[in-house]
Amino acid sequence: GGEFSFDVSSADCSTTLELAVSFLGDATDSSGMGSAITVNGDTHVEENGVYFDGSGDDVSISSFDYYGNGMFTIGFWFTKEQCTGNVYEYLFSHHHVDDSHTWDRSYVDIYLACEEAGGGQSTAGGSIVRYWLRDEAGAEASMDFSLHDTGAFDAITNIWVQAVLTVSP
Repeated sequence: GGEFSFDVSSADCSTTLELAVSFLGDATDSSGMGSAITVNGDTHVEENGVYFDGSGDDVSISSFDYYGNGMFTIGFWFTKEQCTGNVYEYLFSHHHVDDSHTWDRSYVDIYLACEEAGGGQSTAGGSIVRYWLRDEAGAEASMDFSLHDTGAFDAITNIWVQAVLTVSP
């Protein structure tokens, strides 16, 4: 559940809000940009946020150019009640293309790697948030952020966690 937003900085570094979706009771773009939001699978939008309770649950937002000048921020709040057993669980994903070349083109992926599933084989302890990006030139960047000490999953993930990624050329 929580709030989801994109901020895009223009060339003069002024910030323009491009998308704002609170997911608190509904799933509409409140920024005025008119982005289409689709709730998929058995996803539930309730008063306290959006809930995913199984495979195939996600929220899709129509593509828009938040990355054009290479400067952007992606931020959202989340909680995690239990892990699925998968090594990585997507928190955010945007790929330039949706075909067989998806990993050869630019993308931004933000994952949760739960400790009980190996923590994404990270050198950081406990459960981690992994940020993984690729630009059109093929340069990749990845970093892991540890959410908690080993063995303390519920101490952090049962309250709201804010994830923020800021990118500049």
